[in-house]
Amino acid sequence: MSTHLGKVTARSVGPLTSIVELSPGSSPDLPSPAFAIQTVFGTAKALRIHLSDDPKLKSLRDRLQHEAESNPHLYALTNHEDAKLHIGIHEDTVTFAFENSLIRTLGLDRIPFRVRLEEEVAIIKIVEAASLFIRYLNHHPTYLDVDDHIAEQGSKEPVSVYYRKLERRGRNKWGEEAHENGNLNKNYQVDVVGGLTRYGLKITNNSEEDLYPYLLLFNCNDLSITSYYAPPTVKHIDKDASLQKGGSITVGYGDGGGQPWRHVVAPAKGTSKDRIVRDEEDLQVEFFKLILSTKPVDLSFMEQRSPFDQSARDDTKLPEPVEMWNTALLTVVVRKENASR
Repeated sequence: MSTHLGKVTARSVGPLTSIVELSPGSSPDLPSPAFAIQTVFGTAKALRIHLSDDPKLKSLRDRLQHEAESNPHLYALTNHEDAKLHIGIHEDTVTFAFENSLIRTLGLDRIPFRVRLEEEVAIIKIVEAASLFIRYLNHHPTYLDVDDHIAEQGSKEPVSVYYRKLERRGRNKWGEEAHENGNLNKNYQVDVVGGLTRYGLKITNNSEEDLYPYLLLFNCNDLSITSYYAPPTVKHIDKDASLQKGGSITVGYGDGGGQPWRHVVAPAKGTSKDRIVRDEEDLQVEFFKLILSTKPVDLSFMEQRSPFDQSARDDTKLPEPVEMWNTALLTVVVRKENASR
């Protein structure tokens, strides 16, 4: 049976190893080997939340405070100036707004959902999902990454991302639109009008390393995180990387796998009698996050269904270590047809 020997604090974190030191009161004589289990992620990564001062939110505030004390790595209550998520009230429903300068600059002032005030369990789950959403969206490597391996080659980026309109080339076959004027990716931002147009993208490896790419879509309107591409060999470490040095893969068309996608601004849904109401919206803000690794790893733990989907399951998956990696973020702004810019 394992024996608890004390607590340690990580002082430096690497891709596969960390340097730790014993906390005061812990046994200085450790057996060999000894094992450490991560129990706290640190409050620096916690989502900072502010609730409006409306007395109707007192019960929710007390419950959130209790939950925050139990899960300090997920979220913490704070003042309006330091908050990343603001919780307000409209009549008898709770509203949510990201205090994120980038998302607000792109035009999304608040999440277009409202939840009935008495649905505190659902609200807690939404806050938890928002915390993971922001953590995974903002997370980037602080240690040795792919960039260091290509610096000597003179390349500005480890990969190039081409965002394309597609056209049908036969039954279940798609290709780049013949009359499309190049890459829709302008400085890592794509601005489109929602509709029936299908899209795909092409990723080119400019580095001298074989890479395993993972593509996730972060939907800021409903807090869902969806996988659009994962290497087919992710479970087989003896297989070749899917993005060879100097090579390319396509997503949504060609040999890369997957189906092309549309961008649609979702319609309003629900009435004041429903637990969750989706309001009318003019645009949708999304981020494609491309994660690059030199080793295969399962990143499915990042995926989550929208917490506003009442049929969503509560799945929790533990992360696996990534050896060397980098990320690229592609912003997609989807505007409703005839909506003002």
